[in-house]
Amino acid sequence: MPNTYTWTATNLIGYPQYEGETDVITTVFYTVTADDGAGHTASLQNIQQTPLDPLVPFIPYPDLTNDIFIPLAAILTLEGVKVVLRKFAK
Repeated sequence: MPNTYTWTATNLIGYPQYEGETDVITTVFYTVTADDGAGHTASLQNIQQTPLDPLVPFIPYPDLTNDIFIPLAAILTLEGVKVVLRKFAK
């Protein structure tokens, strides 16, 4: 059975004000948990910096959800996370 991965943002850090925007998130702490469906799980905690780039659309803090953050973190770190979690989820 293939592993399933659950991503959860656990903490957010940012600026109250930045270049005219309010509540700008710059760092996201998250946990990824792998489950092989046979009772074996492994978790990894990591940190993802978010770009402070005027060319990247700003997402207000109240609108920042796991559904927005997780794809970004997954794209940037998924292969490395999978390698680590495969090692420990056996």
